[in-house]
Amino acid sequence: GPLSILSVILCFIKSEIDSLVGSHSYLSPVLIGVFISTLILNSIGLIPYALTITSFMPHNLTLAFSLWLGPVMFSVSQSLNSWLAHLLPLGTPVPLIPLIVIIESIRIVIRPLTLSVRLLANILAGHLLLRLVGSALRLNVLGRLVILAQTSLVVLELAVAFLQRVVFMTLITLYSKE
Repeated sequence: GPLSILSVILCFIKSEIDSLVGSHSYLSPVLIGVFISTLILNSIGLIPYALTITSFMPHNLTLAFSLWLGPVMFSVSQSLNSWLAHLLPLGTPVPLIPLIVIIESIRIVIRPLTLSVRLLANILAGHLLLRLVGSALRLNVLGRLVILAQTSLVVLELAVAFLQRVVFMTLITLYSKE
């Protein structure tokens, strides 16, 4: 039943996170909780006239920033020298060192923004497509074909919501390892 499907999903997510950050990581329960809650929020958005909170940039940015900032602050507090060493690849020519450090710093700081934009774009694209097909249904353009297309898009949107969560969690765990 539904519980066995949920159990399989949770086992999959836990194994993915554990393979990336290790099975004893403090981050695993947090990421699993965020995964489940945002997946539910995205699914609620498929209900007609319901609001999808993940289609708002401030929500996505807050979520991505907080999940990114925690591991970064932890890493800096553990070993500042090691963390700073990641800003400069080995073998960098001396004249390029200031430029590389600036570029690497920008790359690290911009990560929450890129995660947020990726999530927002995928969620909005799916909802826009559903709304366009729904408009054709209201106009009674093609009848049953439109109903079939709408149902297929809802299933596709659920799959996109799930995959988007998996990508988001994978990127957060990869960013936290660095």
